[in-house]
Amino acid sequence: YIINKISRNTGVEKAMIKSIIAAESNFQQFAISHKGARGYMQLMSKTALALGVRNIYDPVENINAGSTYYRMMLDRFGGNRIKALYAYNAGPTAVEKGRIPNQTLRYAKKVMRHYRNFKRMEM
Repeated sequence: YIINKISRNTGVEKAMIKSIIAAESNFQQFAISHKGARGYMQLMSKTALALGVRNIYDPVENINAGSTYYRMMLDRFGGNRIKALYAYNAGPTAVEKGRIPNQTLRYAKKVMRHYRNFKRMEM
């Protein structure tokens, strides 16, 4: 339900929101990365703060902020899903400079693998 509502509000496909969550945290609400990203969509504190998140572990706030940020990256990169995923993972500056780390390339492939599976399930 949360993902359906956020998808409608942000214009980000449900399958993509689920795919980012699967790749980022494997649907673990309290996940913390080695770099300090937190929650379902693995938000960095600075990004969460900029997007008005009060509780980074709150499912609605985390998924809404992560989806909003992905939407911002989609808009910034002309609707290009792959570049938006690169930017979600490595930051928009890395993408604009053409400096995409190998880990980010693998990340985007992983998200898109999940995406194809979630899209298939929607049918």
